[in-house]
Amino acid sequence: MRNFFVSSLSLGKALLCCVSTYSIVPTTSAEVIVVPELNLEKAICQSLGVSRDNLTQKLVEEELTSLDASSLEIRDLTGLEFAKNLEILVLSNNLIEDISPISNLASITKLDLSGNRIRNLSGLVPLSGSKMRKEVADFQLSLEDHKISRSQKNELIMKMSEVVERLKLGPWALRELNISGNRLLGLSGIEHLTDLVFLNVSKNALIDLEGLSKIKTLVTLYAQENQLGRVESYIDENKNKSYDLGEPIEDQSGNGKRDTDPLIELKSLPRLTNLYLYNNLLSSLDSIEDLPRLKTFFVSGNRIRDISKLQFFPSLVRLSLSNNQITELSGLRESNRL
Repeated sequence: MRNFFVSSLSLGKALLCCVSTYSIVPTTSAEVIVVPELNLEKAICQSLGVSRDNLTQKLVEEELTSLDASSLEIRDLTGLEFAKNLEILVLSNNLIEDISPISNLASITKLDLSGNRIRNLSGLVPLSGSKMRKEVADFQLSLEDHKISRSQKNELIMKMSEVVERLKLGPWALRELNISGNRLLGLSGIEHLTDLVFLNVSKNALIDLEGLSKIKTLVTLYAQENQLGRVESYIDENKNKSYDLGEPIEDQSGNGKRDTDPLIELKSLPRLTNLYLYNNLLSSLDSIEDLPRLKTFFVSGNRIRDISKLQFFPSLVRLSLSNNQITELSGLRESNRL
């Protein structure tokens, strides 16, 4: 009888041990984060100072504030969607096409996507706090309309609440963006990133700078080595050898209109200090004006003839004009600081 009691007690302890062990497993497995790209996972582990076995979703959510995963042949960013406190993200020189996993990271202030395969900026638009604030204002305005039904009002309130809750997740203020060396033809969507101070869109295939006029905070713009100045083709339906409004165009930039002067977007940017436009197809500077703080202007390797506009840049101290078609230097005589 005593032996039976001891055996039963031992069996009970064994079962208790098994139950205790089993109860811990779901908690651990629930925290496991799936990062399909081994190199991205290694970079995250290195940044956090943990081994792969100790990498959890909670760690990524709470501790990952900075990550450099450059030159690792990364294609898939899955796993980064949990990094809600991530402020600095460097993903240069990879094979990335889809940036949707990082489109909900509210804390990002510096983002480097240079040297990838990105074709448009649609994945960055959700990072815009100003866009969301405008949506809330529009919802509030719509709610003041006494003609809308109760069901419509309830739907508006629900949508507005979702945006408000999203805004609470973080500052939503991307300040530095490097997307050079990708496959961009246009910048559609950039107008929503109104907190940008630094922007590098060089070494793409841009034919316009549509949207930059909305970014009044911009201090430094790198847009060299693009196709700025190349005019989109059209179908001459009237056979008059000139473009008439309404004629079909080859809208390569995706902004819905025929671009003839890309520099008009740089008009009236009060904080723009450094501007790099060298090695493009620009033939005129006429549309650039009202840039009171412009100090550095590199525009070599274009087709510019007339530089008289430069006399209106009182702060200009660094200028590069080589390899153009300039015939008259009158615009430089009034620039006392060069």
